[in-house]
Amino acid sequence: MPATTMKICIIGKSNHAKLHQKFIKEMNESDDIDFYHPTSREESGVVNDRKAFLESALVIIASPTHSHLYYLRLLEANHYPGYIYLEKPGFNDP
Repeated sequence: MPATTMKICIIGKSNHAKLHQKFIKEMNESDDIDFYHPTSREESGVVNDRKAFLESALVIIASPTHSHLYYLRLLEANHYPGYIYLEKPGFNDP
């Protein structure tokens, strides 16, 4: 049976974000993965348009810890209907 393709957006572009990409590709090479970074400029494979994650079936928040709540709130405000994977910890202030 052929693997299905999932649209995935990883918020972040290095370190943990690249590890997530590696593991996803090991499980299903056909998944479509974008990286989102708000200040990206003409960087291969990295976009800075929020549509990249708002239109994805799965969002992985792999950005710096201090930005996790910001992205969760942004997804909530836009009524994001997909799946969210939030790296731990979700915040850096108890």
